[in-house]
Amino acid sequence: MIERCDHFFEQIYEKQFDFIYKIAFASLKDYHYAFDITQDTFRCAYEKIDEIMVHPNPVGWLVKTLSYNLAHEKRNQKIVLELYDSYSESRQQNIKECEGCNVEWLSKWRTVLTDEEIQLLIWFYAYGYTGEEIGRKLGIPAGGCYKRIQRARQKLSKITNKDREVCLF
Repeated sequence: MIERCDHFFEQIYEKQFDFIYKIAFASLKDYHYAFDITQDTFRCAYEKIDEIMVHPNPVGWLVKTLSYNLAHEKRNQKIVLELYDSYSESRQQNIKECEGCNVEWLSKWRTVLTDEEIQLLIWFYAYGYTGEEIGRKLGIPAGGCYKRIQRARQKLSKITNKDREVCLF
């Protein structure tokens, strides 16, 4: 049974990877994140291979899972942009004197993210720099830059899952 599942997964992966990737890229306009989300979609497929094998439309299952992953990514981007707005405001003013700033919220973010991680997310999401551009600024390869951004996003997602009120302001 395991060999049959693995064989089915290999076939669907080989036949549908490019299709799923193109959909992801059309939505994200970023090669690296489109690849990551496509891989996440197939990771989910691998975990639920028994369900897909009996599904009447396995490709539809993949597309639906991709759409959920894309929606999750869009939410993460929105959260990071809101973080940027709050972070920028607090940097312009003295945070202890800023009545409009949610000091508790910002302090929670700072317990999870380093200043470098916050800067990476700001450059990537707020300014729209590519991983290659950020990598050049920091003197690191683009792949390493994307990995750092991914790790920072994972840290943020832990907070968003634990305490929605803190993340959504």
